[in-house]
Amino acid sequence: MDNFRPWMILRVMDTDVTFGGLAALKGVSFELRPGIIKSIIGPNGAGKSTLLNVITGLIKADRGTIKFKGHFLDHVPPHRISQAGISRTFQHVEIFEKMTVLENVMVGRHNHMFTNFFECGFKMPKVRREEARIQDEAMELLEFTGLQSKAGEEASSLPLGEQKLMEIARGLATQPDLICLDEPAAGLNESDTKQVSRIIEQIKLRGIAVLLIEHDMKLIMDISDEILVLNHGQKIAEGTPEEIQSDSKVIDAYLGGEIENA
Repeated sequence: MDNFRPWMILRVMDTDVTFGGLAALKGVSFELRPGIIKSIIGPNGAGKSTLLNVITGLIKADRGTIKFKGHFLDHVPPHRISQAGISRTFQHVEIFEKMTVLENVMVGRHNHMFTNFFECGFKMPKVRREEARIQDEAMELLEFTGLQSKAGEEASSLPLGEQKLMEIARGLATQPDLICLDEPAAGLNESDTKQVSRIIEQIKLRGIAVLLIEHDMKLIMDISDEILVLNHGQKIAEGTPEEIQSDSKVIDAYLGGEIENA
């Protein structure tokens, strides 16, 4: 990866992460173009979520470098990475249970508010205008994810599939150039999985790059532009869905008939 291509929005270079002497990631490198869906697959324990955690600043790599839009992310805290344009959802849904669906999405805009503490404390006109703007933007994202009719409901009342869509909407509220989705279809039925798949494809059409972790091979093969395969913390393959389906190393490692039938 020495010949870096300047149009790459993300570049991960020779990344190592070790937990208690065990290597979670070993020399992982890859690049991501703007506005595409790149999936990260591998068996449990392969290092997929660890890789997203490093990119989003939740854990620090022991070695390696990450560049986003030409800027180094090493030692940058998570909230600054979010402000730079990287958003994230989690394997287990993280919601504010007692807040409404709309309020949960509005939380995603807090990094982009233009008012100060004094103005907020006295509810000055600028603050009210800002709150109205954020509410309008959050409602647009609820319409985008099909949740506009649930805006006033308590977030904890939503079924799992709608909670995952709400979390995606909140991630989009940060106005990212890259969104990292960690198993957005896990635990969902076929109908909800298809809805999540459609939303991810629509995110791509908005020009937002997607890093996707998912175990549903049909979803992965249907919507991915590129796939990165991890096994025991190492990259063993990278390419298009067609290339991955026919890669002997991937098939031998863990997928077998599952990937052949995807």
